[in-house]
Amino acid sequence: MGFGLPILVNDQSLTMGTVMKLLYDVPTNSSAYLDPIFNRQRRAAPKTSRWDIYSMLEVTCDRLGIDGRACVLRAICEAADTTFQYNGLAGEVLHVLLTPSTTMEERRSYMDSEYYAAERLGTEISGSCHLLYSECQVGLLDLISRVEYY
Repeated sequence: MGFGLPILVNDQSLTMGTVMKLLYDVPTNSSAYLDPIFNRQRRAAPKTSRWDIYSMLEVTCDRLGIDGRACVLRAICEAADTTFQYNGLAGEVLHVLLTPSTTMEERRSYMDSEYYAAERLGTEISGSCHLLYSECQVGLLDLISRVEYY
């Protein structure tokens, strides 16, 4: 499974992408299911919550020298202010990721309420997210999209 984004660099064509490869051991006959290896207890992998993803985005932005918390909040605000309609799978993924109200996960701390507030502000105060989160000089959504008027 992979995901790629076209990037315009002067007169050149460039695609940045990531690929995740999965390998499955498929049994060749039914006796393979009697093998004790199939009956072992599976280790429970730690689940990554939406709040963990926001934290990772914040840390990444901080490492790039921009205010991570403000930029993630601004991205959530702008996503609530804009529609991702007609953007296919990438638009759906961004909509789900940047809309805290679509999760059923418990908040880890009181600070997670800021994400919900950013979403609410985006729906109530249209076009002002860059002013509300002025600490963020670069909109994360501006890095991957642009608004076109027809």
